[in-house]
Amino acid sequence: MQNNRLAMHFFSANSPMPRYFFHIKRGRMTTLDHEGVELADIAAAAKEAARLGREIAAREVSQGIAHTDGVIVVANQHWSPKFEVPIECDEAQG
Repeated sequence: MQNNRLAMHFFSANSPMPRYFFHIKRGRMTTLDHEGVELADIAAAAKEAARLGREIAAREVSQGIAHTDGVIVVANQHWSPKFEVPIECDEAQG
């Protein structure tokens, strides 16, 4: 049993966290995220995408830019799209 715990600790300590990319898509234009962020799992990536979408929308509102529909496309380390999150915030929906 002790060997299993040591093996699991060694494996998890040496396994890098997955990298997620957050591409911004507006209409036919997509801005690619070439850096990405290492996050614990896909749930953390969903939270980060929602936060990023709110941040983008709030910045546009504060700069007087008209809000346009868009999404954050979340992709894994292989650049395979996993899901999309809308770019929105309370101030932008009015």
